[in-house]
Amino acid sequence: MDRSAAGLWALLLLVTYGYFVSPPSWNENSRFDLVRSLVERRRLDIDPFEHNTGDKSSWRGHTYSDKAPGGSLVAAPVYAVYYGARRLVGGGLPGSVPGAGPRDEGELPYLVNAPFRRALYLCSLTVSALGGAVLGALFILVLRRWAVPPARAWLAGAALSLGSLVFPYATMFYGHVLAALCLFAAFALLEPGARRGRLVTAGALAGWAVVTELPTAPAVALLVAYALAVLVPRRRALWVVAGGVGPLVVLLGYQYAAFGAALRPGYALVSRPEFAAGMAQGVMGVGWPHPGVIWAELFGRARGLLYLSPVLVLGFVGLGRRLRASWADRRARAGALLASAVVLYFLLMNAGYYMWYGGSALGPRHLIPALPFLCLGLPFALDGVAVTAVLLAVSIANQLAATAVQPTAPLVGDVLADHVYPHLLHGEIPMPAGPANLGTMLGLRGALSLLPLLAAWGLALPLLLPRLRRPPFPRS
Repeated sequence: MDRSAAGLWALLLLVTYGYFVSPPSWNENSRFDLVRSLVERRRLDIDPFEHNTGDKSSWRGHTYSDKAPGGSLVAAPVYAVYYGARRLVGGGLPGSVPGAGPRDEGELPYLVNAPFRRALYLCSLTVSALGGAVLGALFILVLRRWAVPPARAWLAGAALSLGSLVFPYATMFYGHVLAALCLFAAFALLEPGARRGRLVTAGALAGWAVVTELPTAPAVALLVAYALAVLVPRRRALWVVAGGVGPLVVLLGYQYAAFGAALRPGYALVSRPEFAAGMAQGVMGVGWPHPGVIWAELFGRARGLLYLSPVLVLGFVGLGRRLRASWADRRARAGALLASAVVLYFLLMNAGYYMWYGGSALGPRHLIPALPFLCLGLPFALDGVAVTAVLLAVSIANQLAATAVQPTAPLVGDVLADHVYPHLLHGEIPMPAGPANLGTMLGLRGALSLLPLLAAWGLALPLLLPRLRRPPFPRS
């Protein structure tokens, strides 16, 4: 697959992710409130906006977003243009006010206006949709650089971008997809012959993953160990470390300015008592992993990663085969060990987290930064592609249906049987009130609202498929 095909793939993914307009939620509002405060008030607290989210922290009489600031900082320049344009033409500005009553059990009552929804969508498009599209293209380019045959690269790329939790979370203003892109892009840049600039960039990307999602920090340490293994001489890994200094300064500076201590994250000061009690366990809510949770996060019907995306089973199989086959090749062995270690870390970390299921979530969303590394095993899982294609079709169907209905799923016994497919069969696309995909804005209802998206795929695939048969890149 050549670079032009990768670009077309990224564009198709951007259209797909951007087709869906997620409704406001606590997590997204918390990040967007910080964006608004940075642009509109030049402040870090979210005092005027805190009524629209329960994901917040309190410090010295002020309220702050409890999220790491990376996604909000990326979105702020784009929102500044939107906000400035609205003021210039005298248009309505984003706003949210306390409502008359709660929408759902436990949810704060609030109402948002149309400019708020459009601005939130713009932030999601900039951070998550664009990040997911770039991740999808980069992933396939890495596989082709490894001389993976086109069909296998295509199936693995589709599994990551459309058959995993990357799909629904690329449609929402969360930080997981951006963190996944930063981690994987840093890995892609760590080539033995990489020049100083690429190594510094890799370090900066890895550092920004931490600024976006704090739990990625141990994965960044694994990336540094990988750099030490593949770079010659090893001291060149210092350039990777140097690249991470800037993001580290940003994170520590933000935490010092907002919470009075450089090493004190927002999660240490969460406002809601039930969240505070959870975060008091272990290290920021993470204790020893529980075997029962490992089973539930992988196979459970309430939130199981492999229940939602059965194609990812082959990722584990393929990583094992890759490890065995690459033992004589130092560089390939290091890559396989890194991918396996990153996946294992996120599985164990999430299994020790007090809210491993991610609250109102389709699946174990904290595993998303590990998914590109898990999918690296897919091309090596089986000799044929038929089984992969079947599992992929089921996975894409699950993710598309969930994204179309409502990816912020309630905690039910079976997320597919009790939430996604009953609403789908009743034509409740989207489930929340108000526009939730571009088809509904054209007046289409239910499953018909997905027709423009399917039409876009029908037009793009004839352009994309011929490029998949081109010879692979030479391995660098």
